[in-house]
Amino acid sequence: MRDASEPASSAILDLGLHVVVIDDDDTTRLLVRRWLERGGMNVWDAPGGAAGLELVRDRARSVGVVVLDVMMPDVAGFEVLQRLRAGSATSDIPVIMLSAHANREEDVVEGIQLGASAQLEKPFRGPVLQARVKALLEQRGRQLSVKERL
Repeated sequence: MRDASEPASSAILDLGLHVVVIDDDDTTRLLVRRWLERGGMNVWDAPGGAAGLELVRDRARSVGVVVLDVMMPDVAGFEVLQRLRAGSATSDIPVIMLSAHANREEDVVEGIQLGASAQLEKPFRGPVLQARVKALLEQRGRQLSVKERL
């Protein structure tokens, strides 16, 4: 079994894929960023939904995974997810939803219906986040490799 703190595979790093962390809470955003960087991942972050949407859209070809808070004052996480899924360049980017209410049935159902790849309930631990993001990064890397060969 792999240790979640092991660096991301060189194949993923060679693709130049980044994780985008979108969270209006500075403490959470910086903590998530630090955990992912310790796991060997390249990270960009945005302090809210509008800034996050712009970042992902502008850099879609280099985005491997989005880690997205549900509750944000400017543009809510579910709205960000819906807009990402509607964009041709962003529709297949994996998105992990972070929520203080991830076990609330309505939030789980809405996340699934909008196309979230995974949901994590706050508080969560670094190794769980790292493992989930690495798995989705590897999946995204394989997907992009197949597209390049076509």
